[in-house]
Amino acid sequence: MKLPHWEYYLSIASDLEQASRYVEIDKENFQTFSLEFTRLLLATGSETDVVAKLLCHKYCPTGEYENINNYRKTLKKLAPGICKVEIAMPRYHLTFVPWKDWETDKNPDWWKAYNDVKHHRDKYYKKANLGVCLESLAGLCVLVAYLYYKERILKGLGIRLPIMFLDPKYKKGGRALFSPGFELPDFEGEKLVTKCV
Repeated sequence: MKLPHWEYYLSIASDLEQASRYVEIDKENFQTFSLEFTRLLLATGSETDVVAKLLCHKYCPTGEYENINNYRKTLKKLAPGICKVEIAMPRYHLTFVPWKDWETDKNPDWWKAYNDVKHHRDKYYKKANLGVCLESLAGLCVLVAYLYYKERILKGLGIRLPIMFLDPKYKKGGRALFSPGFELPDFEGEKLVTKCV
């Protein structure tokens, strides 16, 4: 598999889309929790950890990356725009800025919820809810887009995008439906502007 983390992201996004047949994706349902949302949250959180570490190593191979605090410190230096990237769910009129808390040197609430559910599921089972699943998947989406930016997964995705993807404002040429691809902050061409220090 050439781009395994992109494929895994698509798989989780597809599972979320299937879950939406039973629990409508709507702010009124964000507190709805279930075993399926627990599974999705654990899969997404685990993959977020893996992709964040890979992303750090890709652009700054000399560092030590053991946890979210290390990732935050490195990625904020390398790609400060990552904190502001918006992920959209056009069908549901929702947008997320999953890494916005990094601007104030905090980790997102959804990351804390993931860890609570992972380590103390009996106590925090209800934190595995629709809203947290959406935020965590948005966080993974941002990281995968940055990880594979040079591979140009953002180019020519076609009309059928995943249920959740970069906000259309990142499309080249604006929000045009058939624009040729997406551009992210922090990149110039296919290269990250900031170098590892």
